[in-house]
Amino acid sequence: MTMRRTYSIGVYFLGIKGILRKNKIIYSLNAKIKAFLMVQKLEYLNKKYDRLVPHYSLTDQQVEDLFKEKIKPRLKNKNDKFNVFWVGANHSQDYSGFAQALEKLTNFYFFKNVKNEYGLEFTSAFYDPNLVKRNSEALRSQIDSLNTSGVQIDLILGQMWANYISPDTLSKLRDEGHIVINISMDDRLPELWDRRGNYQLGAAGLAKSVDLTLTTSPECCKRFYYHGGLALFWPLASDPDIFHPDKKKYDVSFVGNKYGIREKIITALTEAGIEVEAFGAGWKNGSIASDKVAEVFNSSKIILGIGTIGHCEDVYTLKLRDFDATMTGALYITHRNPDLLKIFDEDRDIVCYSTEKELVEKVKYYLKNPDLAEEAGNCAAKKARQHHTWNARLSHLLSLLS
Repeated sequence: MTMRRTYSIGVYFLGIKGILRKNKIIYSLNAKIKAFLMVQKLEYLNKKYDRLVPHYSLTDQQVEDLFKEKIKPRLKNKNDKFNVFWVGANHSQDYSGFAQALEKLTNFYFFKNVKNEYGLEFTSAFYDPNLVKRNSEALRSQIDSLNTSGVQIDLILGQMWANYISPDTLSKLRDEGHIVINISMDDRLPELWDRRGNYQLGAAGLAKSVDLTLTTSPECCKRFYYHGGLALFWPLASDPDIFHPDKKKYDVSFVGNKYGIREKIITALTEAGIEVEAFGAGWKNGSIASDKVAEVFNSSKIILGIGTIGHCEDVYTLKLRDFDATMTGALYITHRNPDLLKIFDEDRDIVCYSTEKELVEKVKYYLKNPDLAEEAGNCAAKKARQHHTWNARLSHLLSLLS
């Protein structure tokens, strides 16, 4: 995709796309093609890295030990809080619990792009070297400014990709004594493993420039290892002060943009006579802010999860929703994602489905049996509050720095 598309051409293609979306047969065919291609790319990537790293066997403890050994020369004897500089990507997402936990646990500073806005600057281009330069120079400038004012940053933590920030900049900051950790979500999207010539994109392109990558896709740890870095499987989490039980208003709710198979799933429920309130771009309720997401989840009897990526029907990834929903005490019904079932027990904590028919049957059953729904919701909430808060997740991460 060229960066020099004119406005008129962009409008033309958006118009064509809108027309195609209205034609259900063409849209369905296009979705199936996209899903097929994504699955093919994922299978190719898995086989590629299995071949490149055939005997990867590092445990979480071994990775943590290697990480601590690596950063030992940069550790400082501190009796006070760490100074942490956060490079974010989405303000609404970050301030649904994650940033608040960082603010409690650390002396918290955050990145602003050249537009003086929160987080990295993005464009529609998948890779723009000028954008990488702008973001990188802004990061360099802000760290230097803090240092000049007497604030020595201990940890640079971010959600960063080589598409948007320079690995050389991170390497230099690390060499100057800063510890650098990257949080990598959505690693099952094949495009995040693309290259532009010799330039590796995605979080993989930053792997050897950071001290540790935290990934929500466990099989990708060995991929980051191949690219020269250490990686840990790091599930997401939630905040019990924000997500908690409240007076029930909705039978079933869903929060997420309308794309892929989501419309088909919601339609199956509504056609079965089940009232679903859906929020996000494309739904009649529209998008809502992070505080409204909490209000919706807290006042729902059942929260619907859709754990797939893109247009795929059977490729899953962990979602922030998986932890926010379970924290509320509502019954969480979502796809049968193997990663999620390492964290929550099916039919004890959460309820799972693979098809629309199975989903409809289970939603009907639990709406007719609210005591059973409440029992499962309470089990999930208890586990989430004990093990899957942002405070616990970040406290453990920070403990590796001391």
